[in-house]
Amino acid sequence: MNINSQQKPSPDKEQKKQAIEEATQKIVCGRAKLTLIDVDDIGLVAAKIITEPEVHLNKSYELTNGEKLSFAEMANKLSSGLGKKIQYISPNLLQFYLTKRKECVPSMFILVLIMLHYFPRFQKTPKTTQWVKNITGHEPKSFDDFVQSNTKQLQ
Repeated sequence: MNINSQQKPSPDKEQKKQAIEEATQKIVCGRAKLTLIDVDDIGLVAAKIITEPEVHLNKSYELTNGEKLSFAEMANKLSSGLGKKIQYISPNLLQFYLTKRKECVPSMFILVLIMLHYFPRFQKTPKTTQWVKNITGHEPKSFDDFVQSNTKQLQ
């Protein structure tokens, strides 16, 4: 039983706080480009599908906005939109794994992060789609739109 009434922040909370203060994102994605989709656009598409189910019966859609961005490009856009330097660093796998373990992240979750962020380096850049516009009649939000509409929360 711990009788010390002062609780120290967990290593995970300390690492997160430090990353926020340094405004540095470390993910093992390298220069791979990814497609993005804003949650608002997903909601608009879902609303259309729910209100017009017969049109969308037995169909699936890959939703993206019109951009293919690397994490470095996203960091630059965040820097511009927020007026402060956001840095992206792509560590090597061992460094990434050990850092995450030090942050008390479970090994299986680290492996999932590696699968999601490291393996895209070896795949073709994904294609963007027009499904958001085709279904809703509106262009999907760009990453710049996302930053602009979430500036307060991202500060």
